[in-house]
Amino acid sequence: MSFSDKYDLEEIAYGTTGWNAIVWANFQLIDAGLDSRIGPLTAGEAIAQYEAVFVHTDGKVYRARADGTHQPCRGLAVEAAAADETLRVQREGEMTNVSWSWATKGAAVYLSPGVWGGLTQLEPGANIQTIGYALSATSIVIERGDVASGSVVTTTTTTTTTAP
Repeated sequence: MSFSDKYDLEEIAYGTTGWNAIVWANFQLIDAGLDSRIGPLTAGEAIAQYEAVFVHTDGKVYRARADGTHQPCRGLAVEAAAADETLRVQREGEMTNVSWSWATKGAAVYLSPGVWGGLTQLEPGANIQTIGYALSATSIVIERGDVASGSVVTTTTTTTTTAP
């Protein structure tokens, strides 16, 4: 048995018996190293595939919204789930949805302030959370730094009045 130098994956020689178990074990090592998805998590409400979610204080995931209360977004639902069902959440890497229609390739994708679980390329005025960047009209790359850290930029507007 030999292993690769860089990743400690078991190498498979031609004609190896039981190669499928070796491939399975190698994929488990890769998954553990990448950690691009989390779960299974329990849904606190019905969540559609590709919706942005946050973890509530009850430990369940709910649809996120850039309103300062229903965030930070922790990732996008990999599959749909009804309330109290389990689902996985992708928090890093490429994700494709044929229903998306991103207008600007390379531009940031933000958590939507108006649509529960939604994403937008229009930067919100407050509670800004970047989810990732558009790779094409139907694909984004989720950036772990933005999603996993839950970095949210809050902005406030100050109005100054001058006395007459």
